[in-house]
Amino acid sequence: MAAIGLLAGSTSAIAQEAIDPSSALLLSSPTSARPSDRSQREQAVESGRYTVRPKSGLSTVPAQQPQRRVESMSTNSQSPSTVTAPQPVVVHPNSNGTVVLREGKPAETVATESAAILPSPALANETESENPLGSLLRLSIAASYYSESSASNYSFRNYGMSGPAYTAEARVWLSEQFGVGASYFSSLAGQVSDGAAEVAVGRTDLVWGALIREHFNSSSLVLAVEAVESQFAVSSDAQRRLKTKSSGFRLRLEGDFGEWAGAVSLAPKLSHEESAAASAFQSGSGVESYAAGVALERRWLFDTHHQLFVRLQHSVERNLFSGTATRVDPTSGQSPTGVGVTVGTTLIQFGYHWSN
Repeated sequence: MAAIGLLAGSTSAIAQEAIDPSSALLLSSPTSARPSDRSQREQAVESGRYTVRPKSGLSTVPAQQPQRRVESMSTNSQSPSTVTAPQPVVVHPNSNGTVVLREGKPAETVATESAAILPSPALANETESENPLGSLLRLSIAASYYSESSASNYSFRNYGMSGPAYTAEARVWLSEQFGVGASYFSSLAGQVSDGAAEVAVGRTDLVWGALIREHFNSSSLVLAVEAVESQFAVSSDAQRRLKTKSSGFRLRLEGDFGEWAGAVSLAPKLSHEESAAASAFQSGSGVESYAAGVALERRWLFDTHHQLFVRLQHSVERNLFSGTATRVDPTSGQSPTGVGVTVGTTLIQFGYHWSN
């Protein structure tokens, strides 16, 4: 029996030596002392061929790449869903700064469609060329109603008249900034009093000149240097009326705002002439003249080629004579000195613009 016990003890010792050191804790006898805390257990495990990483290393997580949030347009759901873009795709955002992709299509297809939606430079230039502000030619015609009043301290230059008229205009732009234009106005069936009778009269205005234009988004400013000629013609048998003619140069500034337009003009020095009809007389020996005007226009745009407009225009011409009138005024019985004449003309025009 003693021999058998000795043999069993030696066999147990040999088996424990063959066991891997990392398994020592698993096979330790119940009576063996266990480590009292965690640090001792980790130290016991580290004694084998396996090592325990530090505690702080267990919480280390590789940083994830930022994901792009895109909104998916789905017919089954009204709320946007988050989609992870695996590869960077060039997609232009909308006006709200959100990139919208159609569900069920590859990102490359959506990027191609987004690029196709963007206007090309050629399309942008074509759109600008269709803008009525950038047209090469504009023709206008209008039916008008005018009212003219001449106030003077000399009765021969004191009158009032009104009636229908017409206006025709043309503009040609040789470039984006430079053009030429002309307009013609004529009254129809006008008449004024000539003592006890009425005589036929006519008012005509002819304007032509050079235009300089500057664009500002959807509006423009036009500076015009124009030659003007205004005539007041009376019947050849008129006894108390004079034919008059005013000519010279004026500056006009026009603002074009699409549906609205406005203009102001100034002629700082005009040449004014009087000529007799049936009898010859003059309001003075010399004269100084100037004129100013303002206009406001409302437009209805059908398309880039066709527009209707209503224009309200008012102009004032001032003539100041020096010397003494050559004929006695039948109203006052005297020949006045320093005759002054103020002619105000108001136009209401209903017309049509055509441009290409």
